[in-house]
Formats: sequence, structure tokens, C-alpha cells
Amino acid sequence: MNFSKQFNDPEFIENVTKIATNGLVAIFYISTLLYLVIFPFYVYVFKLNRRRDRKTLLFPTVSHFYGMVKITYCMFGILIFCNIMILCNNPGRRFFFGFFVIVVAMCIVFTLYLCTAAFHFITFLLAAQRFLIFFFPNTEKHVAVFQKFLFKHIWKVYLVIFVKEVTLFIIFNHNTSDSRRTTNFGVYILTIFSLSYALLFLSTVFYIPIMISAWKVYPAQKCAVQKYIYWQTLTVFIFKSTAIVIFIYQSTFGAYSTVHYTSGILATDVVTTPLIVQISYLGSNRWTSKSSVPLKWKKFFRVLFDMNKSSVVKPQNVY
Repeated sequence: MNFSKQFNDPEFIENVTKIATNGLVAIFYISTLLYLVIFPFYVYVFKLNRRRDRKTLLFPTVSHFYGMVKITYCMFGILIFCNIMILCNNPGRRFFFGFFVIVVAMCIVFTLYLCTAAFHFITFLLAAQRFLIFFFPNTEKHVAVFQKFLFKHIWKVYLVIFVKEVTLFIIFNHNTSDSRRTTNFGVYILTIFSLSYALLFLSTVFYIPIMISAWKVYPAQKCAVQKYIYWQTLTVFIFKSTAIVIFIYQSTFGAYSTVHYTSGILATDVVTTPLIVQISYLGSNRWTSKSSVPLKWKKFFRVLFDMNKSSVVKPQNVY
């Protein structure tokens, strides 16, 4: 079989493009469905374990993730509503209303993107902290001080990310021709894509030696930090590696530009990144006070809607 001829075959390229596109769309819709379904259980488990988690070094990070996941979930719901309103709106009759909804939707998308970028950065910091504490226990006090300072001024992290994005966008698109602007925008998108995924995979690199050492030191004891690291590494690897494989596959053989697919993957990150946070937390925590007790739906809704403030679980090993 002559592969060079096949790669130049328009029909082959079209089929490859369809496969890659369908794969990316499938990731988005499956992740969205999981996001919508898993979120109530994530809230339930967090509230159930909140008293125990307050005693752990990870609580500021876990608590911040919880708050951000709730915010992104609400924004995602509003975005879906805006899309429905845009589809139902008659441009000829209610132009200004449609324009307002589009502006709101664009602002929400940009905010979701900023939250996703912050998730990537904080996930990287969390991995670096766990790496230092695990292999250099003497740094635990310093890490705790840094973590307290970070979350006391966490709004500055979002401000820096916002300023960075606006600055890069202006630099890459200022005072250039249309063709040059398109090229610069492509460079901008690829730069953001590379930085985001570099941080996430560096997080995985930090976690791998911790996992190996933890299994050697505690072969029979599945402590909470060990399970959290395992689930964090697993979910990051599955979601992000799949997206990268599709990206490379399409960039090599597909018909669409790299910018189109990079933008699509970054959009998918809006859903997959909070989903990673939820799956990591759910996978590393028990859902009931006793592992042999099944989930009771009556208690589930009481805890979910704060109808029973006394719901607690028996403490596990701390992070």
C-alpha cells in the first residue's frame, strides 16, 4: 500500500477529518454529560467529608476547587440557557436582545476559560507541594505557609491570568493585516494550548514518583493522599492524552487547520478540567461513614441541600 498517495487522497483526508472531529465532539458531549451527572455527588461527598478535610493540609486547595467547580457549573448552566435563547431569538425583531445574550455568552466563555487556566495552575502547584512534602518532609511547614498565603490572595492569581490573556491577545493581534492577524492568533492559541497542557503533564510527572514510592512504603495501606494522587494522575492522563492524540491525528492527516482543533480542545478543557477535579475527589473519598453501608438517597438529598447539618463521617487517614 502506498501511504504517500493515500495521504494525498481527498477522500482519505475527509474521512480522517470526520473521525477526528467526531472524536473531539464525543469527548465534549460525554464530558458534559458526566459533568452534569457527577456534580451533585461531588457536592454530597464534599459536604459529608468537610469536617474531616478541615484538619488536612489539602483542605484550602480542595475547598477552593469546590467553590470554583460550583461557579463553573452555574456558569455552564447559564451558557446553555444563553445558547437556547440565541437559537430561539428572532434577529429581525429582537436584535438588541440577541446581541446582549451573545455578549453575555462570550463573557461567560471567557470567564470559564480563565477558571480553567487557574485550575491548571493550581493543580500544578498542588502536585509540586505534594512532591516536596513527600520527598522532603522538612518543607511541610513552608508549604503550609505558602499555601495559606496563596489562597488568601487567590484573586490575584485570576487577575494575573486575566491580564496575561488580554496582553497576549493584544500583542499577537495589534496593528497587523488580516492574514497576519490570523497567523498571530494561531500562534497565540498554540502558545496557550502548550502552556496549559505542559502544566498538567508536569503535575502528572510530579505524581508518578510519589505513587511508586507510596506503594513501596505502604503496600497494604491505601491512605487518602495515595488514592487522591492515583485518581488525579489517572484522570489527567485519560482526558488530556485522548485530546492530544486526536489533535496530533488531525494535524497530521486532517483537513482542518491546527488553530481550529486547538481552539476546540481548549473549549473542551472548560468541561474536562473541573470534571478531573470532581473525579479525583470522588475516587479518593468514601461516600458513607462505613464502607459496607450503601448510599441512602434520603440522606443524600438531606446533605446535598443542607437539610441535615449533623451529617459527618468517621475520619480517615489524612492527606
